[in-house]
Amino acid sequence: VKPFVVGDYISAGDQRAPAEYIGLKTRRLRGLGGDQIIFANGDILKARIGNQTRMFTRRAAFILRIRYGTPPDKLADVPVMVKDIMLAQEETATFERAHLRELGEWSLNFEVVYWIKSPDYFMFMDTQQAVLLAVIRGLQERGIEIAYPTRIILRPPEDCKDDAPPLN
Repeated sequence: VKPFVVGDYISAGDQRAPAEYIGLKTRRLRGLGGDQIIFANGDILKARIGNQTRMFTRRAAFILRIRYGTPPDKLADVPVMVKDIMLAQEETATFERAHLRELGEWSLNFEVVYWIKSPDYFMFMDTQQAVLLAVIRGLQERGIEIAYPTRIILRPPEDCKDDAPPLN
C-alpha cells in the first residue's frame, strides 16, 4: 500500500499540504499558501509521513487555565461542566476526559481531550469553536475566571514612595 496518492493531505517533515504530483524522482505538494513544495523521493520516503486523508476521527485537546483563588468546590465542577458540554455535541464529538492537570506558574490548568467524529478540518474547527464558547459561557455562569499571566512584585516598605503604600 502506498503511503499516499495524489490528492491526499499529508504531513512530511515540517510540511503539511495536499499531494499534487508523484513522479519517478520527485513528489510535489501544494502548500496552503499556494506555493509548490518539491521533495526528492528519497527525502520524502525517509521522512515520517502522516496521511490525514486516511483519518477516521480527529483528536482535539486544549488547556483551560483557571485563576488561582478559585474555590475548590468550583474547581471540582469544571470537569463535570466540560463533560456536559461535550455530551451536548453528540453529532460531532466524543468526550474523553477533563482533569485538573497541574498547578501552573500563574494558573490552575485543566487538560481537556475529546474526539471529533469526522476527520474534516472544518467540522473540527466548528466543533472546537462551539465547545470553547460553551466553556466560556459555563465558566461565566459559575463565576469562574479564566486566568491570564500575572506577576506580583512585593517591595520592602523602605523602597516605597510616600504616595504608594507597600504591598503586604
